[in-house]
Formats: sequence, C-alpha cells, structure tokens
Amino acid sequence: SFNGPIITRCGEELSLSDVFANFARNNHHFTLEQLNELKNELGSVIYFEDIYSNSIRINEDEFIAFADNIFDVEKVDTAIDVLCPEGFTSITGIFPFSGFPYCGYSWNCWLLESYLTHFSKKFRLLHSSYNANNCVGAVVKKEMNITTFDDLLALVLANSNLSKLDKQTALQYWTESGYLARRSYSNVEKTIIKANHMRRAYDK
Repeated sequence: SFNGPIITRCGEELSLSDVFANFARNNHHFTLEQLNELKNELGSVIYFEDIYSNSIRINEDEFIAFADNIFDVEKVDTAIDVLCPEGFTSITGIFPFSGFPYCGYSWNCWLLESYLTHFSKKFRLLHSSYNANNCVGAVVKKEMNITTFDDLLALVLANSNLSKLDKQTALQYWTESGYLARRSYSNVEKTIIKANHMRRAYDK
C-alpha cells in the first residue's frame, strides 16, 4: 500500500503522524536535526504532538525515549509554585531553576515543557502548539480551572497594565511575554472580547 512516500504491507495503513510517533518510540535518543531530516525525507511537517506524546525533550536539540517518571513530582511542583504565585505565568517566566531537584538532566524550559505535559500533578501546560525552535506557552495551576489557551490569554490581557486592548497590542504583548512564538493568533478578536468582559467584571 502506498500513502505518499510511505510504503506498507498491502492493506495496512500508516499515516505521517504514525511515522513520527513510531520514530520517537523506537529511538532511545534523537535530535531535532534528525527530525528535520525525517521531515524532509517525507516531504512533511514535524508532527510534534506525536513526538511529545512518546518522548521527553531534554533541551532545545535533544529528545529521549519516554520512560518511567524521572522526576520527583512533589518537589518539582513545589519549585514551580514558588515561581508562579499568581497561579499562571508564561513558561519562560519559570526561572531560575536553582530550586528544582536534579532529575538526571539540567533544567531548562524544554524539559519543563515535557514535565508539564506528562507528569505534573498541580500544573498544566497550555499553548497553541509545540514549536521546533521556541519554547512558548503558559504554566497554569490546575485548580484555577482554566482549560483553554483562549481563556488563559484573555486572563493575561485582563490582568495586564495595557490601557487599550486591540489586536496589534495584544499580539505584541503575548509574544513579548512568552505566550506566543510570533505575532499571530487565529482567535485574537474573540480573546480580546473575553478580556474586556473580565475587566468589566473586575470593576463591579
């Protein structure tokens, strides 16, 4: 059977996302360069959702196979709590990592991203998507019951010191604060409306 560049046994189906998931599952250690090589060979994009579901990113360039928890979850969550007093912040706002327990690898935003994806009991990662070259998104305490990235971005705007909320101002603020990789977001208008509703509720 042929599915673009993918050849499988007759009758079997394998999608491009399956190829990336299998690559992550079957390699103990791999790099972003290898993912780019696979992407070019397939004429595809990198399916980061499938990569992150089956591996841990330990820094900007390296991934390791997903295995048993290498983290002391209670101590890591406590360290995040200290740096996230309002219950949410951008992932780059979690710094420095001096209070984090050693887990076999040096702490950085990429490792934190994987930790939030798979292991944390108190915090979740909210973002628009995983990114090859930028570590962006939000660290959010689960007890806040903020489950969508739209709601989080609206809360960020509502709590900001911005006097006027318009499209360009919002996109610049989110990008400079580390929530977005670039000044582009499909739901920006709806999110600004939510932020203004929140501000009006604060004033009551």
